[in-house]
Amino acid sequence: MRNLFRNIPARLKFLKSTATENSHIATVVSQYALAFPEVRFTLSIDGRTTLRTPGSGRLIDSIIEVYGPEIARNMLDVGSEGKEWTGGTPTSLAVTGMVSSPSISRSGRGYLGFFVNRRWINSRLLTWAVEEAYHGLLMQDKHRWLSSI
Repeated sequence: MRNLFRNIPARLKFLKSTATENSHIATVVSQYALAFPEVRFTLSIDGRTTLRTPGSGRLIDSIIEVYGPEIARNMLDVGSEGKEWTGGTPTSLAVTGMVSSPSISRSGRGYLGFFVNRRWINSRLLTWAVEEAYHGLLMQDKHRWLSSI
């Protein structure tokens, strides 16, 4: 897509600096590159390619492009297929994704990415659940990298 909003006037009072707006765009494109690893994404900002995913269908390939090979080398597969809820109507549930080993952690929660049915979401509850699951494995105020679909 080129010049998607070219003819739509923006209210300048809501826009931040160019760098900030570019950062927001890069974040959204990166998250969707992780949610849809079978789709090839290319992001160019000011004529420079800042992200290019292969569209191979493998999450690890998208992680390499979004976070870099060093992070990707320290990611672990998470997968659980065919579990059923207890009580109520039985429903199939699948949890898949990748999580970093304890050697890779950050002081902020910005690298926790959650997707429900491939929709990128921000959830304090899921963030808290992940942090509780790894309580004791990480130093205090450190957070794991997580990309889940």
